[in-house]
Amino acid sequence: MNGDAVSDALLALVAGLVAWRLLACHPTAALGGALVAVAAAIGTLAFLGVGWAHGGLHHAAAVIAGCAGLPLLAVGLRWPDSAVATRLPAAVALLAASVLLAVGLVIVLRWAPWSQALPLSSALLLALAGLRSHRRLVVVGALTLVVAFVMFASGWTVPRLSIVQQLHLLTAAGLGLVGIGATTARGHRRHAHAVGGMKG
Repeated sequence: MNGDAVSDALLALVAGLVAWRLLACHPTAALGGALVAVAAAIGTLAFLGVGWAHGGLHHAAAVIAGCAGLPLLAVGLRWPDSAVATRLPAAVALLAASVLLAVGLVIVLRWAPWSQALPLSSALLLALAGLRSHRRLVVVGALTLVVAFVMFASGWTVPRLSIVQQLHLLTAAGLGLVGIGATTARGHRRHAHAVGGMKG
């Protein structure tokens, strides 16, 4: 297995675990994490040479993860008591709008800056969420995501890692820290009322 596939598989695993941990108290954020996990799983298959996962599907999944998944994660954690965070129709509406905007701007119009600006903005929003809720791990995880996206956009890499591997590994680390920080006992108690299932 090549390094790109290994790093993407790790990202898929971490994002999936984060989504599972968030599901009980932050369902909308969990949906965002799940989108990242699915995109990383498709990427793993693409890097392994699976034909149907190559090209357009991998690119579309990555765009949706960055431009819809990460914003859902950030909004769900920043405003955990909002309608978007607790009501399924509102979450689906935000997801649909984010996907349509991402597909239109990045895939159809090929406006790449959107696919860089939105993940970075989501990471900064996560940092703000961590600061306001006094969750240090969320802040550290969010800043790790900021570093990941800035390094990827600038093309700067550390030795022995490709730019793709570096992005995968830093994103996995950042999401893992955010997931752990957001699912402490304090957070579960604070938002237990929001779950019991998302309101229809």
